[in-house]
Amino acid sequence: MMNGISAFGIPAAALGALALVCVGCSSEQTQATNTWKDPSYVAGPMKNIVVVGARMTDTDRRTLADSFVKALAAHGTHATPSYAVLPTPFPGKEVARLDLLQGGYDGVLVATLKGVNEAATVYTGGPGFWDGFYGTAWGEPVVVTNPVVRFETSLWSPRGEGKMVWSTVTRSEGPSTGKDFTASLTKKVVPLMADAGVIPPAGG
Repeated sequence: MMNGISAFGIPAAALGALALVCVGCSSEQTQATNTWKDPSYVAGPMKNIVVVGARMTDTDRRTLADSFVKALAAHGTHATPSYAVLPTPFPGKEVARLDLLQGGYDGVLVATLKGVNEAATVYTGGPGFWDGFYGTAWGEPVVVTNPVVRFETSLWSPRGEGKMVWSTVTRSEGPSTGKDFTASLTKKVVPLMADAGVIPPAGG
């Protein structure tokens, strides 16, 4: 955490306020807002994938890639973080394409940070009239802004010019750490990929 900014660009002040209100709450949930699959894709589940994090710091990129590698392993898919395959900064497209094809990878999973916004929630006290409304209605309301992280995760075939075969857009509210966020993201995204048939089912 540097200069008041936490993992994935979430303001530290927002995380602190959230922690005060949400002590003991479960980790944040991620929802898919839009999912697409290429109707012409018939190659079957991908089993050897490189995972790339885009538009984030090197630390966040590695944390995210490691989380996907672990989640995909439960589906019988061998996943490799991009930092183990491609140098940083990334090489030109021809070099990268040759490296991936020579490595025998049949898929490239790209998770792209699309933006971080805030959702405001107003808290007015406890559930009862005397403990809740009566004691707070004439004072200042407690307003907590929860960070909302938007991601696009897409799966590509590296062959030829490269073709997108599946994608989803997700919304995660209230991430507290980079690891909490990536766990929530992969928990939602990886089963969606299996449901679409682009990776094997769990235990496959």
